Amino acid sequence: AGWSNHTISRLHAHLAELLREAAEAGEAVSQVSQAQALDPDDQAIQHLALQLQRGCLSLTAENLAARIQKALGQPLSDPNYPLTIAEAALDHNQVPEADSLARILGEGTDACRLAALRARFAILDGDPTAAFELYHAAQSAEGEATDFGTRWARKISLAQAAQALKQWPQAIAYGIETVYNGK
Repeated sequence: AGWSNHTISRLHAHLAELLREAAEAGEAVSQVSQAQALDPDDQAIQHLALQLQRGCLSLTAENLAARIQKALGQPLSDPNYPLTIAEAALDHNQVPEADSLARILGEGTDACRLAALRARFAILDGDPTAAFELYHAAQSAEGEATDFGTRWARKISLAQAAQALKQWPQAIAYGIETVYNGK
């Protein structure tokens, strides 16, 4: 009896997380791609792949559209996966799709990232006052995450919200923290 595809896939995913922490994004993407090939329906692996692709700016519109359709059509086991897809949809100016995904977010969704996403929506809705309030709520909710992946995802979310608010120094600072150490 050998190892299952799921077990080997999880090993590739874990290696991808370690490589991301070591700032080896290219290798991390390679490892998570292998994990996806072995277990294409594992939402945790799909979430990690999407985070890495967003961080490396390698997410294509076609890949994103497929992820959106799949997320909207299946039960979710990872509460932050549709949040990451919604953020990516906004990154690609797919506002209606991002809005559809935001509507399915439920309990367990990261409060920091959710507030940052809502700040981006508020800017799009022409309400800068609400956007700044939500952005400050996101900053307050950032807190101390125990794992690197959560810290990294929060920094990307905060950088995107800061960019939408034209808070360039903060956007750059969050971006630099994400690239260099995720802390």
